[in-house]
Amino acid sequence: MHQEIENNVRAAAQLNSPNDRESFYVKLIATGLPACTYDVTWAYIFRSQILALMEINRRVMPIAEVKVFYDKAAAEYAGTYVNYSFEQWMGFMKSQTLIIWHPTGMVEITVQGRDFLRYLTHWGRYADDRKF
Repeated sequence: MHQEIENNVRAAAQLNSPNDRESFYVKLIATGLPACTYDVTWAYIFRSQILALMEINRRVMPIAEVKVFYDKAAAEYAGTYVNYSFEQWMGFMKSQTLIIWHPTGMVEITVQGRDFLRYLTHWGRYADDRKF
């Protein structure tokens, strides 16, 4: 399949940008890489994290207010959260570059976090589609 994809990409570059195939490849990567990254994020993100991210998108929040989203989910899904700490919950969002947790205790969304929310909207994905 790898060879077929290579051939298809080369043909598409020749067809769409015969005089500047490099720009075609750059656009393809710039579109495909975030989509792949967001698909992986979507596969593992919890409902509570999306809800928190949506609120953080509205305003920079103190960590105590962000923790309310975790605490609510942890109370509702105690079995799932028993071995999933708040630090791990936040760590997932940080590792996906969705948020910045400042040393001052404030949390803000990143450009990538906002783009992830746009991706969810574009593909009709909602927090309620996820568990926990």
